[in-house]
This record gives sequence, structure tokens and C-alpha cells, in this order.
Amino acid sequence: MGRRGSGPDEFREISAMCATRGDTLVIADDTLSRYTIMTVNGQIVTAFQRDEARWAPNYACFDDGTFLAILRVAEAPLVDRTEAQILRANGRAISTRVRPIRVASSRDNVTQPIVSVIASGAQVYFGDGLESEHRVFDRTGTLTRVVPSADAKSPVSQTEVEEQLDSSIPRTASASERSRILTRLRSFQSRSTWPTFAFLFPDPSGRMWMQSYRRLSKSPFATESWAAFNADGRLEGRLLMPPNVMRDR
Repeated sequence: MGRRGSGPDEFREISAMCATRGDTLVIADDTLSRYTIMTVNGQIVTAFQRDEARWAPNYACFDDGTFLAILRVAEAPLVDRTEAQILRANGRAISTRVRPIRVASSRDNVTQPIVSVIASGAQVYFGDGLESEHRVFDRTGTLTRVVPSADAKSPVSQTEVEEQLDSSIPRTASASERSRILTRLRSFQSRSTWPTFAFLFPDPSGRMWMQSYRRLSKSPFATESWAAFNADGRLEGRLLMPPNVMRDR
């Protein structure tokens, strides 16, 4: 369905997609700042433009036909303000709004935290790992609970900062180019602690999955780890994804 372009029934950059009531699909186009509402057989019902489509989360759909739209505004080099608006499938906004919250900006070249904004059932989940907690809101924008964890913050050393910044520069860069780039990167002051988790995801059963934060490594073969907590906050188990294996072609 659809084709590349900027006109009707066309897409430039699909950045998010989710299914809501009646298997209706909500598709966000980052480049066009446009939402497209579609049936599962590919029939386009309507399309409308909103700035929030540039920040659409992948898990944005509630179970009642509405969906979550995100507007992120840079407040400081390492801090964004995130405002969440609830939209109907016809593009109209519901009067309630999830109150603005300050979240991590991914512009930090060292820690690169992940901001999780998840709509699930009738609730919205926020977390960025900068605090050992995540927050839950209802569809009216009311904070219903804050879920803390016992994970302690780990400080970022200056050596780790320099190693990470240096590794982000292409090896083909000349000495003068490397010095100039490092000076610019250092101007974005790095956070003093590593995130306590990477990504969080609530499943339909009420279980919360939390991805362990892995400090950026030069090796792509590091093990990925997830912890599963039940609705009461008790640890049910851990899922360890084995490292990638290089195979002969």
C-alpha cells in the first residue's frame, strides 16, 4: 500500500506504527509530520498533520481507539521537555493532556539514554533511566504511581568520557579535525551518572520488562539482559540474550 512521496497515500519516512481498537493502524511519518489512519487491509481512512508526528513513539495506541502524541522541546543541552497529548483517530485532541515532564535528551554523546514513552491499555509509562524509577499516568494525565527500584547510580568517570568521545570520531579524521571535534563534543557536558536502565516495556499481562543498560562498548557482541517484574513489583526472572556470533558466508 502507498508509495514514496509527499502527496495523498504517500509516505516519506514511517517512524512509528501501532494498532488500536478494531485493528485500526496508526502510522506516523516523521518527515511529513503526518499521521495516517489505515485499516489492516491497507485502506487509508484519513490522514492529518501534527508536529507531534515527528516524535511519535512506537507504542502509542490505547485500547479505546485513541493514541498518544508526543511533542518534545529542547530546554537545555541535555534536557528535553516532553508533552503528551491524547488524539482521536480523526485527528482531534482530547482536552486532557499528560502534564509536561523533563526527560533525558539523546544528544549526550556518552551515555545516550533511551526515553521510553509507552501507551498500554489505558495507561502511559514514562522512564529514561536517569532516575531509578518509572512513572505511570492515566489517560486524563493524572500521575497514578511512581515505581522506584533499588538500582544504584553508577558515576561516569572522566576517563570513560574521553574514551567514548574519542571512539565516536572516524579514524580517517586528521589530528586537527579530531581535536576540533573533541572540543565541540566536550561542550555538551556529559551527565555524571550512567542510566540505571535502557528501555522499559509493559506487556498485556501487567508484567514490566526492563532492559539492563549496557555501557557503550567497542564490541558488538555483548550480552543483552532483560528483567521481568510482575504487577506487584516482584522480580519474576531474567532473560539473557546470547551474544551475536560471526558466521562464514
